[in-house]
Formats: sequence, C-alpha cells, structure tokens
Amino acid sequence: MLPKSLFKLTLLTSIAAVGYGAIDSVKAQPFFYYPSPSFFSPFAHGFESEDVVDLAMMLEDKQFATFNSGLQQADLLETIEGEEMLTVLAPTEAAFAALSPTQKQKIADPENLKRVLQYHLIEGEIGEDDIKRREVATLLEEKSVAIAGVPAANNQIKVKLNDAMASEPLPAINGVIIPIDKVLIPQDF
Repeated sequence: MLPKSLFKLTLLTSIAAVGYGAIDSVKAQPFFYYPSPSFFSPFAHGFESEDVVDLAMMLEDKQFATFNSGLQQADLLETIEGEEMLTVLAPTEAAFAALSPTQKQKIADPENLKRVLQYHLIEGEIGEDDIKRREVATLLEEKSVAIAGVPAANNQIKVKLNDAMASEPLPAINGVIIPIDKVLIPQDF
C-alpha cells in the first residue's frame, strides 16, 4: 500500500495529465467559421429591380470572358437560361490565367471543359443546410464544392469555396453570380 503523501501525489499527477490531454484535444479541434446564408442569396443584396439582368447577360462582362466562352463551347448557356434559380461560381480572368499549362491543356478537351464548368454551377441557392454540411452539390453529378468561412478584418467572415476565395455576389433575375479567384477543379480531374 502506498503512503498517503505518495498516493496524493500520484492522484494529482493523474488528474493533471488527464486535464492536460483534454486541453490538447480541445486545441486540436479546428474551429469552423460559418459564412452567412444571406451572402449567397440574390435577394439579400439591395438592388434596383430595373438594374438587374439575367445571368447570361451578366456573364458577358469582361471579367468573366473566358468562363462565358467556355459555357458557350460546352453548350451550357442553355442550362443557365433554362434554370429558374441558379448559383454560378464564376472564375475571373485572373483565375483562368493562373491555371497550370497542364490544367489548361486538360480543359481544352470539350468533355473535360464541360465537367469543370458544371462543377461551377449550383441549382438554386446555397442555403443554411449546405453551409452546415460545409458543402453544396453542383450540376456535375455526385460532386460537391466545400464551403468555409475565413476570418477577415473587422470581425468579418470571407467565404471560401474549395480553395477559391469568393468576392461580393452579383444578383441576377434568375440567380446569383459569385466571382471567385480560382478555377474549381473536381477531385478526380
């Protein structure tokens, strides 16, 4: 049998070790910042109804020239025009310019181009359930885009979609365009 003082020391050491382990496991848990569902809603952003046009017209803007050209080549403009509500994750010109030569060559194939562009189209709005799941289904069958919030200045949360950062959404009559700074590439591409 242990002397009383040694027993107390052993007990305190055990409690401290368990407590330290619990603190380490809490520190190891990543914290998830939730972006606001209103960020993705075309109706949450104030706009004059006469200034808002449809998605196809908005995608004609020069910042989306390569993306829009790809949509035409892949026969996806009809999909955009045919949907009642669509969220378009639109890479900018700089995003396409940043692709590696290998990725550009792969995307040059018409079937691959269509797959990559479908991965940027989401039927309807991104909602609170999608954000809680941390992903949203795309028009590319069985492929989802990850959603995360990233802390920014002034206690703001920026939106990250896979590894692309989103800019301020652009509302349209039939959806919303979310400019992104990288082209989203499906995992098995």
